[in-house]
Amino acid sequence: MEFYTTTTEYEYEINAATGAVVSHSQETISTGTTGTTGTTTTSGDIITSAEAKKIALNHAGVTESNAREMEVELDKDDGIQVYEVEFKSGTMEYSYEIKAADGTILDYEQEVDD
Repeated sequence: MEFYTTTTEYEYEINAATGAVVSHSQETISTGTTGTTGTTTTSGDIITSAEAKKIALNHAGVTESNAREMEVELDKDDGIQVYEVEFKSGTMEYSYEIKAADGTILDYEQEVDD
């Protein structure tokens, strides 16, 4: 199931038999009205990887001590620097894309870890 707001795309996978949410994701949609016109940020003007990790963990409601297989990587996506944060906790797997310039969550996914 997919649906949209003016700034966000939501996607859910639902078990047809039980109605349980198997996975969901959220992605910020570029509207072309923001002040970011493809400019890139220098490394001195971005949040740290520790801050990106904290943003993802807080959003997921997971403490660092309960997270495992944590990976944080700085990358470029569509000309902007983003942190890709991935980790597992309990039976769930989390994946985040966080804007390095200001810590905005651009995309995230949460699904049952197989």
